Formats: sequence, structure tokens, C-alpha cells
Amino acid sequence: MVISVLVALSIVLVGVFELIPNITEQNQTIQLIYFKTILNYAYMAFILNLMREIAKDMENMEGDAKTGMHTFPIIIGIEKARYMLFILSYYPVYIGILCY
Repeated sequence: MVISVLVALSIVLVGVFELIPNITEQNQTIQLIYFKTILNYAYMAFILNLMREIAKDMENMEGDAKTGMHTFPIIIGIEKARYMLFILSYYPVYIGILCY
């Protein structure tokens, strides 16, 4: 989860440091559209990276259990983690439809 948040923040920071300082009354509307687009990209990056991390944790579940790690699939179980991954896979499609 932490890695996914950091990936999304790296995209949001572009908007914070590039768009917000340049807002004027004349370009406020277009800057808001740009910032919303950046937020959509950040949200998609978060979801896709979270899905990748869950899948990696599911692959390494046996080794993580032997070393005493408490990863998401170990805590909730492999079936629930698989279901969560399935549900998360629909969000990027949904956001993609909303953007266009």
C-alpha cells in the first residue's frame, strides 16, 4: 500500500509544483482540467501498482509465511486476496471510461 501511495504521489507532485503556481484568473478553468487529468493518472497508477504488489505477494506467499511476514494474502487468505485483485482490476477500466 505504501509503495502504491508513493507512486501516485510522484504523479500528483507534478501538478502541485507545475500547475498550481501558474494559476491565474484567465487560465483557472483549463488548469483545473489539467489537474483533474493528473489526479486520474495518479489514481490509475495507484490501483495498477497495488494490483501488482498484491499479485507479487500472492506469488511469494509460501516464502513470506516461512519467514514470518504478514503480507496482505497471508492475513486475509489467498482466496480473498484473489477476489480483491479481481475487483481492483475493474477500476482502471472504469476510470478510463470516465476520462473519455
